[in-house]
Amino acid sequence: MDTGVAFDPLSEYEPHNTVYTLTVCAPPRPPPSWLPEFFTREPISYKNYVPERDFRIEPDPAHKSKDRFGPQDLDDMMVKQIMIKSYLFPPELRCQHVQGRSRICNKGCYVLERGGTKEQAKCSSKDCEGHAYGGDLKRDDEGYNCFGKKGERLVAIKR
Repeated sequence: MDTGVAFDPLSEYEPHNTVYTLTVCAPPRPPPSWLPEFFTREPISYKNYVPERDFRIEPDPAHKSKDRFGPQDLDDMMVKQIMIKSYLFPPELRCQHVQGRSRICNKGCYVLERGGTKEQAKCSSKDCEGHAYGGDLKRDDEGYNCFGKKGERLVAIKR
C-alpha cells in the first residue's frame, strides 16, 4: 500500500505539498498602465510660487514612488500572511525562521513582488517581472532572487 510519503531515515526530505505560512511585506502598487493618466496624476506642489518667472510644476516630494522601495520603507508597508507550498519555496531562499521543523515565519523576511515597470531590477528567473524592492536580497545558486507563482513572486530580504 502506497501512502505517498517517501522513506526518509534522516528526515532530510519533505513532501512537495508541505505548506509554509509567511508574513510578508506588501508594498502598494502603481495603478495599471491602461488607466488614463488624469485618474492617476500625482498631486502638484505650488511651493515658492513667483508669478513673474517661468517655473516647472513638480510632483509633491512627500509622495513616495510606487515602483522602487528600500529597507527604510519596510516599516510603512502593509503586512499580510500568505501560504506557499514547499515546491515553490527554494531551500536557499528560506530565512532562518523556517529552517528545521518550523513552517511559519512571522518576522517579515519576505517582500511580495507583483512585477510591473521596466525600470525595476530583474533577476535570472524566466518568470521574473521585476523587483520593486531595492535592498539586499538573497540569491540562489542559479542567480534567482524571486520565487513563487508568476504575478505573486516573493523575494527574501538579507538580514
